[in-house]
Amino acid sequence: MIRSATKLQETKKPRQINPMKIKNILTATVIVGVLAAGSAQAAVVFSSIDNTGGTQSNLTSLSGKAINFVIGSGTDYTLDNVVLNIGTINGAAAPVVSIWANETGGTPIAGPNPLETLTLSGTFTANSLNTFTSTGLSLQADTTYWLVVRGENTSSFAWLGDTDAATVGTNNNRLFGNGGSTPDTWNSASGILNAATINATAVPEPSSVGLLGLGGLALILRRRRN
Repeated sequence: MIRSATKLQETKKPRQINPMKIKNILTATVIVGVLAAGSAQAAVVFSSIDNTGGTQSNLTSLSGKAINFVIGSGTDYTLDNVVLNIGTINGAAAPVVSIWANETGGTPIAGPNPLETLTLSGTFTANSLNTFTSTGLSLQADTTYWLVVRGENTSSFAWLGDTDAATVGTNNNRLFGNGGSTPDTWNSASGILNAATINATAVPEPSSVGLLGLGGLALILRRRRN
């Protein structure tokens, strides 16, 4: 007696996607992205703070001073703060510290409004380093900006400086003017490079985190099709 063999045909079912696996991959992708953002490096983009050699700019409510600085090529930054080396002061009011755009033609400082006015951190103190914080102004690569310092109300103070070059970054122009006028009208050259440090955080380059996430999802979909 010959038995007939029945061939069982198997139907290959699509592999089910585990929702928890998708969630874990996406969570890991987000964590890597956060870590990449958190690894952004703080940097000094400009400093003349070591050039205090006895000269100074005496500023009142009727006068102001501006020095320019250049952000180098290849990297954008987010402004953190500006540190000024202040000498003697007369009065409690802190100066108005702001960042202005550069004018490519005509008056060096573009106006009529600053890009940002910074906020004093703590108390305005004589013969000390005073820090003025930013809300996160974007500083673009290959761009010139102006740091403008003006007296406020009846206070006067000395902004220390020197005639040397910056120790970090590039400065190629210095102006002083009437504190009651807007800096975009200033055109009087100054030989004093005042003491300041500009701290910023580099903007991270576009990372491969997004590509990793897409790759993980693509792998899941491929397994599902198989």
